Amino acid sequence: MRQTTINDVAKKACVSKSTVSHVLNSTRFVEDKTRERVLQAIADLDYHPSLAARSLTTNRTGIIGVIVSDATNIFFGDLLRGVEDVLQPKNYSILVCNTDEILERENQYIDLLLRQRVEGIIAAATSQKWSALNKADAQHTPVLFLDRAFEGLAGPYVGVNNRGGAILGAAHLIECGYKKIGILAGFQRLSTMRERLAGFREALADHGLALPEEWVVQSPLGIEPGRIAALKILS
Repeated sequence: MRQTTINDVAKKACVSKSTVSHVLNSTRFVEDKTRERVLQAIADLDYHPSLAARSLTTNRTGIIGVIVSDATNIFFGDLLRGVEDVLQPKNYSILVCNTDEILERENQYIDLLLRQRVEGIIAAATSQKWSALNKADAQHTPVLFLDRAFEGLAGPYVGVNNRGGAILGAAHLIECGYKKIGILAGFQRLSTMRERLAGFREALADHGLALPEEWVVQSPLGIEPGRIAALKILS
């Protein structure tokens, strides 16, 4: 089926293509009768303007990029629902990119989102490339960092006190009488994991407890890697 074009709308409404564009993008005043004729032609032809073409005129795409490690992880799944719940009533859509904790893939998605001219990016960042992106004066794409960060990273950040949480968790186990306590530490290149391990070490040190290195087990994030790591630490 041939896709309806802006030329078809202009022909049916007996106006120029630029007039149709002005009606769609509100870039210039158009008389009410002419506007109504154009809108009626759009409805009759079931015309849907190209987002790519429209963004060239308005410099807006209505798309926010979201970079996460794994959308099937319940944490990121709930996060995406929250982002969508806020953006959808404001006529924004999201473009979700899963990195699977692969730095090369994250870098590829950064380039992809910039080429797609997204209006902003929400990122659980792991790559140092974000620092270079923030320093590029020519790049005017707002970035919000979520859950993860690293030293020297500029820009708004939403996260929790991972170090403090780990201290509270370890202290609770110690107060329950446990002394041989290990930790599944994830990947230490992730700020959340580094902060939690630091808080855990601090709590044990404050209570005079030893932490043999074999009780610190790093592993990928996920149910199966977590099971394997748990069996390792229990052994």
